[in-house]
Amino acid sequence: MSDDSPDSLRPIEYLSSPEQVSMGDDWYQYAALEHFWMKRRFNVFRRLIGTRSKSGWAEVGCGHGAVQQQMAQAFGIEVDGIDLNEYALKQNRSGGGRLLCYNVFDRLPELHQAYEHLFLFDVLEHMSDDSEFLDATLHLLKPGGTVAVNVPAFMHFYSKYDVAAGHQRRYNFAMIKNLASQHGLEIANWTYWGAPLIPLLIIRKIYLSIRRSDHVIRDGFAVHNKFLNRLLFIGSQAEWIPQHIHGTSLMAILRKPA
Repeated sequence: MSDDSPDSLRPIEYLSSPEQVSMGDDWYQYAALEHFWMKRRFNVFRRLIGTRSKSGWAEVGCGHGAVQQQMAQAFGIEVDGIDLNEYALKQNRSGGGRLLCYNVFDRLPELHQAYEHLFLFDVLEHMSDDSEFLDATLHLLKPGGTVAVNVPAFMHFYSKYDVAAGHQRRYNFAMIKNLASQHGLEIANWTYWGAPLIPLLIIRKIYLSIRRSDHVIRDGFAVHNKFLNRLLFIGSQAEWIPQHIHGTSLMAILRKPA
């Protein structure tokens, strides 16, 4: 069943019923393609991924389709989008690939090993049981396929922003290594990133701890000034990739054995 209503920018295929997710919907309002953090995250992915095929891509937790758009613009690759958040799916602005309202725990036979490459960008931290969720997601992945994972790094940065965004935890490499090991995944490449942004993260944590606000996502993520956004993007690149020292985020390319 598809939704072609005026509220939906793209037809949504409903393979599962929509559900509430642990995600601050306000985030989609501010996470535009030109946001310095969105651009930096994708640039880090480009440094890690190496060779790439043109087909067989999907993003689990696609939200409003930013990664799908970035992949289309950078490589001409169509990426299927998968999410349970109907609000986010109805904001999806990507131009190609299927848009699926689908619960990975349903493990539908027609989607078994349907994809060669998966994105899990800033999804695992929202799950109460990230291991169980990863196991269900791997139902989608072909042997020899890859999963690109991005997560927020280090619990000492955990703040009111993480709570508002629906984050259950922040990660270090040992946690990702253990998670990969549980499911027989190899770590093909990984990096911390966002080291130049650490002072901003500390300032945000302090600021939000003393400020009473009903708009934590806006106060902690939005950048309203284009010049400042440009400066932050330039500054965010002042680190080598991959690096295994410190950062505000962690990205890893995990491979399912053939």
